[in-house]
Amino acid sequence: MKTLVVWLAVVCPILATVQRYDGYQVYEVTAKTIPQMKALMELAQLESFDFWTRISLNASTDIMAAPDQVNQLLDYLSKYQIEFRTKINNVQELIDRQEDTPKLGPHSPRYNMTWDNYYRHEDIVEFAYELAATYPNLVSVSSAGQSYEGREMVLMKISSGGDGTKNAIFVDAGIHAREWIAPATVTYIIRELVENYEAHPQYIDDVDWFFMPLI
Repeated sequence: MKTLVVWLAVVCPILATVQRYDGYQVYEVTAKTIPQMKALMELAQLESFDFWTRISLNASTDIMAAPDQVNQLLDYLSKYQIEFRTKINNVQELIDRQEDTPKLGPHSPRYNMTWDNYYRHEDIVEFAYELAATYPNLVSVSSAGQSYEGREMVLMKISSGGDGTKNAIFVDAGIHAREWIAPATVTYIIRELVENYEAHPQYIDDVDWFFMPLI
């Protein structure tokens, strides 16, 4: 059986210990010369600041600084005449805004996901089991074990049946920290395949799908 492995990466949107980011700021900086780019690379190697994006020439790079590191960062950027602008004044305010946004909407009465927000581990697991309960002829869920922090890693199989000779596609998400879009993308694909099966039955009739929406 041929297997196409699709790698999607993102953080599991819940942490064992919640850390607050009050006063943390994010700066968008741009290295326009080779020396400026090297200066940013040297800064990244110190691991004192949190680089959200990769360093490239003539491309923006986002750097997060703790409140007591802001002046140090700005002095460093000024020293090398690196252009910058404040992108986020307070990271915690954005986190609070995300947490305060109502997540239960009219899209589905069965599970707490609308794809208007990023969702926690328990919401995604609930989505998996609810979909399997609603569409038992297409969806089955099993446990692939537990994460390092003890959370269940669900494996979803989407199939219309057959003799086991169909090609299979395996899709996972939630490998890399802070890349939250991958579990959102994977669960959206799952929903589209299952709930809109009649619009494109060949996607399931011709292929067996295996999904791990969170690693």
